[in-house]
Amino acid sequence: MLTPHEARLGLESVAALERLLDERHVEQIKEGGCAVD
Repeated sequence: MLTPHEARLGLESVAALERLLDERHVEQIKEGGCAVD
């Protein structure tokens, strides 16, 4: 089992990755790239 601290760090890293992916996805849409994943 993860400690609460480790679990929170894991969740934060996942959230950070999702934010990065969202930002890249938005940039692709702005550039007219295909929005189909």
